[in-house]
Amino acid sequence: MSASEGGGDVLRHIQRRRRHLRIGLAIVLAVAAPVVAVLFATQVIEVVVAPPDADAALSREEGLLLTFGRRVALLSGEGAITVAAEGFAPRQVPVSREDGTRLAVSLDPLPGVVSIVVESNAEFLVRVDGQLVGTEPEMVVELAPGTHTVSVQGPGIGLEREIEVAGRGAEQTFTFTPPPPAEQPMLQVAAEPSSARILIDGVVVGTGRYSGLIAPGVHQIEVQAEDHAPHRREFDIPAAPGINDMGTITLSPLPAIVSIQSTPAGATVLVDGEYRGDTPLRFQIVAGAERRVSVRKAGFRSASDVLRPLPNARIEREYDLTRTAYRARVTADRPADVAVNGRIVGSAPVTIEVVDNDEITAVAAGYVAAPVRVRPGGGSTREYAFRLLTPGRFAYEQADAETTAPGGIRLRKFAPLRFDARETEQAPPRTVELSRAFYFAVNETTVAAFRAFKPDFPAGQDANLPVASVTWQDAARFCNWLSAQAGLTAAYAFKGTFAELDTRSRGFRLPTEAEWEAVARYDFAGGSVRGRPYAWGASPAVPTGFANLAGRELRGEGVRFLADHVDNHEGLAPVGTYPPNFNGIHDLGGNVSEWVNDFYRAGSFQPGPGADPLGPSSGTDHVIKGGSYLSAEQAALSPGYRAFATNKSESVGFRVARWMH
Repeated sequence: MSASEGGGDVLRHIQRRRRHLRIGLAIVLAVAAPVVAVLFATQVIEVVVAPPDADAALSREEGLLLTFGRRVALLSGEGAITVAAEGFAPRQVPVSREDGTRLAVSLDPLPGVVSIVVESNAEFLVRVDGQLVGTEPEMVVELAPGTHTVSVQGPGIGLEREIEVAGRGAEQTFTFTPPPPAEQPMLQVAAEPSSARILIDGVVVGTGRYSGLIAPGVHQIEVQAEDHAPHRREFDIPAAPGINDMGTITLSPLPAIVSIQSTPAGATVLVDGEYRGDTPLRFQIVAGAERRVSVRKAGFRSASDVLRPLPNARIEREYDLTRTAYRARVTADRPADVAVNGRIVGSAPVTIEVVDNDEITAVAAGYVAAPVRVRPGGGSTREYAFRLLTPGRFAYEQADAETTAPGGIRLRKFAPLRFDARETEQAPPRTVELSRAFYFAVNETTVAAFRAFKPDFPAGQDANLPVASVTWQDAARFCNWLSAQAGLTAAYAFKGTFAELDTRSRGFRLPTEAEWEAVARYDFAGGSVRGRPYAWGASPAVPTGFANLAGRELRGEGVRFLADHVDNHEGLAPVGTYPPNFNGIHDLGGNVSEWVNDFYRAGSFQPGPGADPLGPSSGTDHVIKGGSYLSAEQAALSPGYRAFATNKSESVGFRVARWMH
């Protein structure tokens, strides 16, 4: 190759490279021109976040934009970003070229996670800023940052204080501790009917009765019962410890509205024998109870009806009266006045004019007679002879010979009486008077009956055995429970372990010692004392199969026993296994000894002066009567045997009784 040829090649190579460079530069300029144009068109916006200590981060939400730090490069006309920081609620914010170069964004702090702890086992309500938040001992709530007022209110609690909530998701715990019980006052309140619910500051604290701690200050009590108007009021509890007794709050049943018309008008309207006005008549009556309405006018046959009003009911009745009347000759077995529909019309003997459905009775101080209602039909003259009885005898004769309490507990009726309660013929006479007729349980209370009241009573015992190993208080509370099941007023009012007998109550109770002695000693049908000194008579020998005592079957058990007695039971026997006594009552002389109502006083049974003795008014121990399956002493086999106990025993049970009036 010549030199000229080599130089030409170099020149062509240089020209080719220059051409390539021009082409590449043109391409770069063609590509970069739009980018440069965009960069010149981009708007950078600074985002200013409040509060300043929020460690905020920006992120693209929509639109053509870029985020870096606290700045936004907006490549288009508008878009949106999300501003987020720990402890704050994220916020989506629109951005626009119209915003300029600065955009202010405020973040809302997250609520705080607050644990409210109440160190109490009592019932209470927790409120924050007046709003109810719960009733649990430990609750977690979310609260906005700042100051809040927390109150804990309940029958035994009254706390209130301000708390500072940090917010921003921070977890905080606030503990509320009531003062100890010894430093707090007590509240005592009862309600009628006994089914009424008692609420203190909105918390249900009991049914029929409440006794317990309460915080000082102003509270609201509310008593509610179905078919009754509620009772509400505020009351103030002083800070000093002590019992604040509100007594008994009696609710009024909601009334029904009754409208009565008659033909002819002007007839007298009686409701349960009480004058209410003349027709046409509109009046209110208490709902829920059966009411007998009589409409009568002189010279006309009266009309009657039985109303069973519901609360707020509207009852309308129209009666067409027809004329009729009778002449009645009324006599009595002792001096007495004669009353017609509750109004005295003369003294027996007397002849009066009556109409259908008139109620006639004889009235004398200290006596009661069964009223008679005039019935339609028959002749125009009538004769009515009244027998007046003491209240106790009257209640006895009107009652059924036997009644059954809830749970199948059978009771027999016993009349008022006076009897000689001495234990032997040689002892001085000792008269006991029972003026009130009463019911007395045929059998000792069984395990099955007691378990219905107390389901956690120890299992594994035959349901028909007499219940044992119960305290006197257990027995009295069972009586109150039994009264509630039967719709009767409780016989015992408890104050701690002390129970006071309400002598006006016809609810179930434990027999008095005088009643127990009467049923065990006195033959009511025969009218004579038979249990002197033993239930079977004067001989000390126990008749075969008489009762469940400590007989020969206990030989070898290391306990005392009656060598001449066999009863075929080493332990307790089912109630009613052995023959009843002359009054039809089982196990008065064996099986389990029995709690009675009376407090114990040393010595023999001393009824004291007056009728219906109840024993000492106070004491530590209560009387137990009758022998048990462990009795081997001769003295324990007499109806007059009495002992005492403080606590429960495997050989002591009970039976129930109640007054008829």
